[in-house]
Amino acid sequence: METNKQKDIELFNNSNVTSCSDENRVPANQLQSMLAAFMTTMQAENTNLASNLESKLNKLFENLDKKLASVSESLDTRLNLVSDSLNAKLNLMVSKIISEMRKENDRMRQVF
Repeated sequence: METNKQKDIELFNNSNVTSCSDENRVPANQLQSMLAAFMTTMQAENTNLASNLESKLNKLFENLDKKLASVSESLDTRLNLVSDSLNAKLNLMVSKIISEMRKENDRMRQVF
């Protein structure tokens, strides 16, 4: 623990980063420059990834909207077909009932 504190003190006093041996010294400003370059690269990559993700999400939502519109249109078409069929059957039944009622009325008039 004491040797770690001593190395930290050397780092700040000498503006050098030291490893276990003195032959691997790297100036602190070089490390700061490397870190800054790394951070800039990572920020650019993060922006690029976010843009790609947003683009892919937009395409996904467009595809989902198209599929939903297609399904909705298909359901509307089927519903209209069923509705038209039921209306036709209902109208036929009403016509038959009216016809039968007229016949019955005519019979009743003849009886009286």
